[in-house]
Amino acid sequence: NSAILQAKQPICIPEVASDPTWRNSLLPHGVHSFIGLPLLVQETPIGILTVARRDGAAYTDDDARTVFSFAAQVAIAIYNAKLHADTEERSRRLALLHDISLAVNSTLELSTLLTAACQKFVENFEADHSGIVLFEPDAAHAEVKAEYPSQHAVGLRIPLEGYTLMQDMLVTLT
Repeated sequence: NSAILQAKQPICIPEVASDPTWRNSLLPHGVHSFIGLPLLVQETPIGILTVARRDGAAYTDDDARTVFSFAAQVAIAIYNAKLHADTEERSRRLALLHDISLAVNSTLELSTLLTAACQKFVENFEADHSGIVLFEPDAAHAEVKAEYPSQHAVGLRIPLEGYTLMQDMLVTLT
């Protein structure tokens, strides 16, 4: 595989049994002839395509060139599919941000705004629960201001003493 990636060209082994570079571990599977090709996009390898024969016939260099042409099309299709998936994911995230911004900008009433934000996070991030805890001005306590779905924690005051992570975060933020 590394030889295929380094060469960026097909490697054709007409008879694997007589090739010193062939790994013997694959011989018991009955492989007689082999072509390995890099999947290249703009000269950058994104994977490897292999074909093997067990019927005793040998692949030729012409076979390797033909399969290499096919592999180039496969690589482009894979690359395009990845680009499409990335674009879809970016679009989904932008739509999510828009959805959340609409929810939080729909009211100036703090508890409604925070609860709406928690609901959107649960709906869009496949979460079971979301909550918002705000630090009190004394930095000694925090209070659960919103959650979705309700677990009756809104209003719960949490002393920060002993919560090293929260104390460290507050020191960093102030």
